Amino acid sequence: MSHSCALYLALAAALAAGCRHVPPQPLSPEESAARLTAQSLADVGLRDFLAQQTGRSPEPWPKTQWDLEDLTLAALYFSPELRVARAGAAVAAAHVGAESQRPNPTVSVLPQRVANPESGVSPWLAAVQLDWPIETAGKRAKRRAAAERRAAAADLSVNTAVWRVRGDVYEGVVGVSAAAQRSASLARTVELRAQRLSLIEERRIAGAIAEAIVAPERLALAQATANLASAERTSAEARAALAAAVGTPAAALDAVDVAFDLDAAPADAQALGNGARRAALLSRSDVLSLLAEYEAAEQDLRLELAKQYPDLHIGPAYEYDQGADKWGLALSLDLPLMNQNGGAIDEALARRGEVAARFEALQAQVIHEVDAAETALRAARREAEIAQHLLAEARHRNALAERSLELGAVDRVAVLDAELEMQFAAGARIDAQERLHRALAQLERAVEAPAQPGASG
Repeated sequence: MSHSCALYLALAAALAAGCRHVPPQPLSPEESAARLTAQSLADVGLRDFLAQQTGRSPEPWPKTQWDLEDLTLAALYFSPELRVARAGAAVAAAHVGAESQRPNPTVSVLPQRVANPESGVSPWLAAVQLDWPIETAGKRAKRRAAAERRAAAADLSVNTAVWRVRGDVYEGVVGVSAAAQRSASLARTVELRAQRLSLIEERRIAGAIAEAIVAPERLALAQATANLASAERTSAEARAALAAAVGTPAAALDAVDVAFDLDAAPADAQALGNGARRAALLSRSDVLSLLAEYEAAEQDLRLELAKQYPDLHIGPAYEYDQGADKWGLALSLDLPLMNQNGGAIDEALARRGEVAARFEALQAQVIHEVDAAETALRAARREAEIAQHLLAEARHRNALAERSLELGAVDRVAVLDAELEMQFAAGARIDAQERLHRALAQLERAVEAPAQPGASG
């Protein structure tokens, strides 16, 4: 019995020495909520991240003005969606290591004691059996290959999330800038309406016009005031949406200025759409990710086919039999008599077919997204051109009215009317430029290529 005990204890000690210990890491909702609530654009880690990504130290810090590039980088730093995607990629990468490991052998120990041994003979019997599995047909390599393709798919999913976050930030910045300009234009409209109403009231008091003419002016001022209040609400909502896209609380944007020129749509942005469909169909990250999943499904099928060939088990054994040492060697394998793994093969075939169908559906979706984005961009460009033309004409008429007032050819009301027309045209152009940039953001997401200078992706 001494030999078997010694062997058993040696094995137990070796197993204990090789065990890996990971301390517990409890998740605290209170701590997590406090950390998320405290996130701000003044974060020192964000400063270091910006310096690393741009190659220049952001000075002064904290920044008081943030442009599209900086806010995109801040989103890459803070975004919870990206954290989830990166964590998923880390899990997939760790799974490659798990699938690369060889199966462990097993050992069994069976001690026995003879109740009435012969005189002078040890009463103990003990058997130690080792089962050493040997995988055949390259099963481990196929498992690893499938895990590697799924890890590649997970990495590409991070890129997909990056472009999704980038698009949300782009639209958020556009929304904030448009809302600020719209509020300023409407505030000026309220001032002009109030001045016009004052002049009309003076004429009514002088008896030059009737009360019925004044009432529509009051209504117009009330409507302009309501429009301004609505624009201010929209502005607050736009800043909250931008903060959500960046991954910070809304308060994080309260003390910063979002710098973005709505007139800065690149003149050559249409070139983004040239050949965009083919590029997206072949190289968009979600397309490549699903292609990697298909390759993983193919490896799964190869694995199930390989399982038709049984694994080999080698079993060296030692037996202590009442003082006699006995050694043996057993070879065993599964006999594929009841099934040849046909059910698992059929399931793997069906899974591969499902991924293929999903891949084609995704490509059809890509075609739709690119077509829709290009159509929206063309329409938005045309609308922006018309709005610019109308604004130019309104500015020209306003300049003429100002000149006519200096010459005494018109009164102040006519000048106010001309400026009100100009403010209306300016608002229409703000709306058109906002739609143009949103169309550009839509096309960026569809083809995963930047439309804005300095875009991160």
